[in-house]
Amino acid sequence: MKIISVIDARPQFVKYAPLVIHSGQHYDTNLSQIFFQQMNIPEPDINLNIGSHTHGKQTALIKIGLEEHFIKIKHNVVNNYGDTNTTQAGALVASKLRIKVAHV
Repeated sequence: MKIISVIDARPQFVKYAPLVIHSGQHYDTNLSQIFFQQMNIPEPDINLNIGSHTHGKQTALIKIGLEEHFIKIKHNVVNNYGDTNTTQAGALVASKLRIKVAHV
């Protein structure tokens, strides 16, 4: 079984599974990169580098990026964390592609 984790914020970085897509929603060093460095967490397999936008545009860009990778990776479960735009986008894309969704 392949599980993919979609993350973007401080508490999520310490909970993720081996295959990770980082949306880039939180891109500031102190909100993202510092956790990979200080906690010796491997860099994400994929970084969408979405950055800052309005809520609607940010969510749409994350959905577009995730859909592309979800189709390529062909995994069984999408593991989402928290309550961010990335969490919402990951759940919606997975649901539309008929991929099981887990939420922490």
